[in-house]
Amino acid sequence: MVPGMTHCGEGNATDDFDPLTATENWAEKGEAPASIIAQGRAFPGKTQPLCPYPQVATYRGEGDENSAEKLQLSVASAHPRGADEGRKAVASTPRLIPDMPPLRSA
Repeated sequence: MVPGMTHCGEGNATDDFDPLTATENWAEKGEAPASIIAQGRAFPGKTQPLCPYPQVATYRGEGDENSAEKLQLSVASAHPRGADEGRKAVASTPRLIPDMPPLRSA
């Protein structure tokens, strides 16, 4: 899910990202993406990591808050059952392709 992007890809969002390269690296090299860096026309100069639910990208508190490098991935208390359940959800993410490593948690 991309924050701000509606069902068909419209809306103000960081909607410019490359899922194909991430998928190829996962399938061909066994390198599962922890996140994919995105940017968007609606937010010039902003980059942010797209990460698997229930992880969220949060600002580290120093530097440019619009830079993906200054954001960290974490399982926040935003998970409906709390951070511990969120971490369990990340750890138990099913493999999308047999023989592929599971998604990594941060």
